[in-house]
Amino acid sequence: MQFDHFRLINEADDKHPAFGELVADIALEEGSLLPSEALFISLCVGQFEPLRIVQAGRGKGAGTEFLARSFPDLPVLSVDATDDPAARERLARYENVQLEVGDPKAVITREMRTGDYLVMERPDGMDGLRLLLELFASRNFEMGFLHNAGPGTQ
Repeated sequence: MQFDHFRLINEADDKHPAFGELVADIALEEGSLLPSEALFISLCVGQFEPLRIVQAGRGKGAGTEFLARSFPDLPVLSVDATDDPAARERLARYENVQLEVGDPKAVITREMRTGDYLVMERPDGMDGLRLLLELFASRNFEMGFLHNAGPGTQ
């Protein structure tokens, strides 16, 4: 399927109010996805038929929670180098979320498959960009989003 930018703009206008209500009670955390980024991801991914969302770097779980709500009918594989008890507790109510602990590059390289959409929250900056480009080279997933790649990131 071809990516349709005009459709994306129209859908953003249509879906913004309902999406805002869907995620209004999610407590934000510093460095995590913002609601506008989660909406952008859901709109982009919605143009395709993804099989799964794979997230690198869940932190305290806010970004994972956005993804779980945005894609309630898709599995969300969330990978982080640490096992944060607060994130585990926060995400326990989402049946579509699977938490993996380990080196994100190793786990994602092992687990990625055709039809996956990758959301890279950590590593960020140039480290995240390098990893995303390496994973793109494997051609094992359809689309990716890199969070925190602006000034001040490494």
